[in-house]
Amino acid sequence: FMNLKKNIVTKKRRAVSQVIGALFALAIVATFGSVLFIQGVQGVENFTSFLNIFEETESKSAQEVFIIEHVKFNATTDANYDEEIDIWIRNTGKIDIIIDRISIVKINSQELIVSKEGINQNVFQKEVRQITLSSSDVTMPIVSCTCNDWEDVFNTEGSTEYRITVTTIRDKSVETVAGLFNS
Repeated sequence: FMNLKKNIVTKKRRAVSQVIGALFALAIVATFGSVLFIQGVQGVENFTSFLNIFEETESKSAQEVFIIEHVKFNATTDANYDEEIDIWIRNTGKIDIIIDRISIVKINSQELIVSKEGINQNVFQKEVRQITLSSSDVTMPIVSCTCNDWEDVFNTEGSTEYRITVTTIRDKSVETVAGLFNS
């Protein structure tokens, strides 16, 4: 028995104990796990903020309700107003809108009569706003005569129709069709 006891006592252990090995493995896993967790949380936060911005923009765009109430192609003898077009826009929605672009296309020939961007005109709730497109914004349609004003175009072509498109800064657009002098 003595010999056996002596052998047990004299053995020296040189390996790492199981407790220290487990703590070392836990430290490595915790380090990598925390890095992955932080990246995951940041990714979720970025995605959530993107969804919030998208939802806010889309919901406001859905609340924009407006109509083109009237379009007037001015036919005056005054040289300064020959090519003007007046457009009345009524905001029937629950939020204010800002008109950004207006385009007018002659339907039968697809001629672009007006393409005006950056209008930046507020139309408040329940308000009707007149927007005047001056002669510098209007390209007269090409017809069989050299027409100087809308009356000349009407006398040459008759009741040609025009598609008017009004777009807000949130890309909500409304279209209507109008003839010269409401013909």
